[in-house]
Amino acid sequence: MLIKARGMGALALAGGLLVSVWAGPAAAQVVADDVVCSGCVGTNDLANGSIGNQKLKDLSIGDRKLKDGAIGQNKIKDDAIGQNKIKDNAIGDRKIKDGAIGQNKIKDDAIGQNKLKDSAVSTAKIADQAVTGDKIAPGSVTADKLAFSLSPTGSRTPVNACGTIDQPGSYVVTQNLAATGDCLILAADFVTLDLNGFTLSGDGTGNGVADDGLGHLGLAVRNGTIENFDRGVDVRDASDCIVDDLRVLNNAGVGILSGTGCRVSENVVAGSGNDNIRTGGANIVSRNVVEGGSINGIKVGRGSIVSENIVSGNGNIGVVLAQGTLLTSNAISQNTNAGINTSEGGQANKTDSTVTNNVVVGNSGGGINYSVTDDGLLVANNTMRSNPSGNQVSTCNTCTIVDNRF
Repeated sequence: MLIKARGMGALALAGGLLVSVWAGPAAAQVVADDVVCSGCVGTNDLANGSIGNQKLKDLSIGDRKLKDGAIGQNKIKDDAIGQNKIKDNAIGDRKIKDGAIGQNKIKDDAIGQNKLKDSAVSTAKIADQAVTGDKIAPGSVTADKLAFSLSPTGSRTPVNACGTIDQPGSYVVTQNLAATGDCLILAADFVTLDLNGFTLSGDGTGNGVADDGLGHLGLAVRNGTIENFDRGVDVRDASDCIVDDLRVLNNAGVGILSGTGCRVSENVVAGSGNDNIRTGGANIVSRNVVEGGSINGIKVGRGSIVSENIVSGNGNIGVVLAQGTLLTSNAISQNTNAGINTSEGGQANKTDSTVTNNVVVGNSGGGINYSVTDDGLLVANNTMRSNPSGNQVSTCNTCTIVDNRF
């Protein structure tokens, strides 16, 4: 017999005829509007393993509540992987345990961004036998400190005693050095010598650092102290040289003596028994502190630029110029003779120089001293005051003297 619910008569098939049979309101397995029986599917209430919209029980999968091992959006239990909470060995965004690798905390030998332990490699700290740059050292190697610093082409050669450097390359001093006579002689082209903050000390004779007189090209000396020699740095026969970031103190003769086409910059040169700085032609002399030399503070060759130096308290002239020199933005004060001299030492053809934007104050022999032979000299926009012998000394018929403050 086939039974159809909803309180109507049943339909029965008997003898090939379809008959309607009244089953009654309480017949078994009936589905009504308000009651859903066990195992049935309805709209208001679901029981046991049914699937509906309002309530899910046991192992069902729904929108509101998940139990046991189900996977849902709001709560995840046991070993499931979700967005808010991760347990045991799962990998998530918030917390990582054991040997996992994450963004916030890394344990054991993992490699991460914030903290590294043991033999890990990071940009902030490198331990054990880590690798950086282009050198592998048996101990700790970091980007900002190496046992021997690196040049762009490889490791530099250590220098731990006075002597002669006769091969091109980059050299670094590894300790303070004391000498009787010369200390370091540069006898090759393209030698770069880094004193590495150490001091070369002499006995009043010889040179702290010098070329060998054979006209080498591309020498560089930097970053240390040279004191108590006859000459601190003597590379007068070199060309295209660099002398910078040195303290050259209390040498008996010239402090720094450079050749042609050199740069002498950011040095402190004081207490020399002769000129503090003396250069060949076509030099750049900039940002030096030049004090207390027995003769001149700075004396340059033709075609040089002298800029942004402090020149004070020297025993003769502050700055001595040659032909075609630019002197600009210097502070020149308290020198025994003139602050600036364009006519020193019988140099011929002292013409076509420019002196501009300097402060020249308190020099006993006058502010600027020039002569009638200094054709084409331009002196402009300087402050020259309180120089006891006058702010301008002598005259020049073919010079241009404009817009100075006397």
